[in-house]
Amino acid sequence: MDILMVLLLVVVTQAETNTGSCKEMLQGYLTGQLSSALGAYQVEALRKEFKSFTDVIEKSMREFKENMKSEEKIRYTGGSHYTHKGAAVEPLCLPKNPEWGLYNDGYNGANNYVYGAEYETGEFTGYIKTIEDHDVPCVVCLVRRKSVVKMFPARKTCYNGWTLEYHGYLMAGYHNHNAGTTYTCIDHHPDTLHGGSTSKYGRLFYPVEAACGSLKCPPYVAGKELVFPWTMGILILVLLFAATQAETNAGSCKDMLQGYLTGQLSSALGAYKVEALRREFKSFTGVIEKSIKEFKENVKSELKTHTSNSSVVYTRWGKKTCPSNAELVHSGFTGGSYHNHKGAAVEPLCLPRNPEWGMYTDGHDGYRNYIHGAEYESGSFRGYMKKVHNNDVPCAVCLVRQRSVINMFPARKTCYKGWTLEYHGYLMAGYYDHPAGTTYTCVDSRPDTLAGGSVGKDGKLFYMVEATCNPLKCPPYVEGRELTMTILVLLFLVSVTQAETNTGSCKDMLQDISNSSVVYTRWGKKTCPSNAELVHSGFTGGSFYTHNGAAVEPLCLPRNREWGLYSDGHDGPKNYIHGAEYETNSFKGYMKTVHDHDVTCVVCLVRQRSVVQLFPARKTCYKGWTLEYHGYLMAGYYGHDAGTTFTCVESHPDTLHGGSKSKRCYLLYLVEATCGSLKCPPYVEGREIVCAVCSKK
Repeated sequence: MDILMVLLLVVVTQAETNTGSCKEMLQGYLTGQLSSALGAYQVEALRKEFKSFTDVIEKSMREFKENMKSEEKIRYTGGSHYTHKGAAVEPLCLPKNPEWGLYNDGYNGANNYVYGAEYETGEFTGYIKTIEDHDVPCVVCLVRRKSVVKMFPARKTCYNGWTLEYHGYLMAGYHNHNAGTTYTCIDHHPDTLHGGSTSKYGRLFYPVEAACGSLKCPPYVAGKELVFPWTMGILILVLLFAATQAETNAGSCKDMLQGYLTGQLSSALGAYKVEALRREFKSFTGVIEKSIKEFKENVKSELKTHTSNSSVVYTRWGKKTCPSNAELVHSGFTGGSYHNHKGAAVEPLCLPRNPEWGMYTDGHDGYRNYIHGAEYESGSFRGYMKKVHNNDVPCAVCLVRQRSVINMFPARKTCYKGWTLEYHGYLMAGYYDHPAGTTYTCVDSRPDTLAGGSVGKDGKLFYMVEATCNPLKCPPYVEGRELTMTILVLLFLVSVTQAETNTGSCKDMLQDISNSSVVYTRWGKKTCPSNAELVHSGFTGGSFYTHNGAAVEPLCLPRNREWGLYSDGHDGPKNYIHGAEYETNSFKGYMKTVHDHDVTCVVCLVRQRSVVQLFPARKTCYKGWTLEYHGYLMAGYYGHDAGTTFTCVESHPDTLHGGSKSKRCYLLYLVEATCGSLKCPPYVEGREIVCAVCSKK
């Protein structure tokens, strides 16, 4: 989630509006009353000493104006080839100025590949039809003064309180291609890349249509194309930053003026004149004091109104309602790709009960992907979960205020210290041998069902996930035991009262209020960078590389796992989680030495950051971003049955003790560039792609 907060100037703005800028007022005094009492030399000396203070104000205003501009860079859309069974499912936004690490040019050994992308819209109508086979551009946008971003399927307008960033059509790969994909929102009036109108294939984007059955029709219509908006929550508190800098660098206006009046000025002016000047300055310093007081009161008021503007959004799978501490954005139907579609879009979607439509052609016509309803497949389990077998799956999108970060922790049903539990449940995914790839999903431990949805109609299916030993460490894991999962949020700590009582400092208040945090996984390492806090260090786990119905993403499994209700042994249809290994024998340098070793991971928390982002084909960060770690882009082998995701693995990875023997499982291969739809140059055929994970305040 790209969450950004900007601290804005309020006190200085008020002072400027009411009395003129600090600089102008001071210059007036220096060239007016003071000039009559002081010589030209002393006036000039005072002006120089005030300059450091006025420069701070001007610099703050300049930075504020610059920061209000969004950051964007036009790039190339890349991804796996549509015929590759072992495709990495998500698209990448690749920079036009790639960076390289250690590399072997040419296709050598077993690898995954990244291609350019094309629109496949020839059977649609309107403008979208005219861009058939054109290459797909992309742009990474940074929007400040927003706390949360969310993509809402089957909507082209925003819910109340949200701001539209853009809207478009829901697209994915073709349902019967070998490569799994993800649902992607393509702008309703898309651009194209110059010279990219000839079909070269690569990653292909098709419109997505509704398919009735487990999906409720109405309100959905069979064969009607779905739309999608990207929205931002307007939940931002306007705060002071220029005044804080002024305090830090030069002291308060009042303190400075009093110092001058009782210091330098006293030596040149008589006591009477000093007292007269002090009275004249009082009107100016009074404005500053009043502004600070009003600022503190406004902060209190805003905090009471908005209960802090750092917020998180998550989907509670299997429930119709949100927990008592959360606000309901919408309650709906769980949808996804059909379980026997090779080209399935892997992730579930929470579809609204009141869908909206764009341009459409009803009926299943031409090449498309499809979205179906979802069902629980829990007949081989026990307890309450067994009772909901074949029932349709509801979902609820929830917003929690006064939180800075949300994360899903596998194999846990309780919280780590400092975290708040949102809900816990069972780790579920598709059946391991179905053609459709899936993702690991946390389904509530006591799920709800949808009325009239108890008859098995198939569609997207949720199965329990069991542990599979070797190379997954057993103990602490147990062969064939079902895994739990928790959704946790980190508190966003704000205490204006405490800041006032203990320090009285605007700076301290701002440090508390801007305590936004991000969490990321550092794949291939046991420890976090020095600027980050360790949440937990563990084992990398994922699906077996030959499983058609693999859950595509890796998980960072904790060493201190917890269990829910379980039945040991591999009983009934399930998905499985295995350990992970590096497959780097065809490379060189240190990466070659870790071939077949088990993969470590660590979950890291960085405070006072608002967003974390993986940048492919970069090993350094863009201006204004902070490097968390850099490494190589890795994924599964393109010809394996299991779909995967692109993952940034540390450039000098650690290994697990006793894990150097090949046991096959979830396998990580290097990713190389492939020319065609992907522009070469700047990319180079067969060259390994690097990556950087960067954060921003």
